[in-house]
Amino acid sequence: MTEPAPEAIDAQIHVFAPDEPAHPWSPTVLHDDLYGGMRGRYAGRSARPAEVLAALDEHGVFGAVIVTPTVYGFDNGFSLEAHELAPERFRVVGLVDATGDDVEDAMSAWAAHPAAVGVRLNLWVDEAVARFFDAAYDRGAPTRSSSTIRTTRRSTSCVRATSSVRVRRRCCSAARCVA
Repeated sequence: MTEPAPEAIDAQIHVFAPDEPAHPWSPTVLHDDLYGGMRGRYAGRSARPAEVLAALDEHGVFGAVIVTPTVYGFDNGFSLEAHELAPERFRVVGLVDATGDDVEDAMSAWAAHPAAVGVRLNLWVDEAVARFFDAAYDRGAPTRSSSTIRTTRRSTSCVRATSSVRVRRRCCSAARCVA
């Protein structure tokens, strides 16, 4: 085992297990044909928090940003278990339901959680995207998206694409982002 270097952080990992009572998968993921590939990638495999911690130790990596996988729907519980196991080594990018009537409250609760360092947005419902980003932006929550999007909110903010990460930034106009 290599001694973990405090500056070595894995920027994105998932903790997961096969569908089980302690960590049930989303019914949508279990039954919708759209998620057949995802079921195949996760079935019969695991990356439980203790397993991930052991792998990080083995390779001299101090910590990780855990991104809640879609197999759990909007339940960040398994990711938060990892944080509870080693709060000095794990932080979490969680999922919040952008279509929920309570997205603003959900964003506030998530942003206040000590494990939270960001929000993952799965862009499947177009009409919810702007509202979601507004709620995240108003609460100072960093967001990650796997889709190219555009939102408008006042003329002082915009979304800038940087690789696969979209970061909400202040702008001098709605058309030009300023870092």
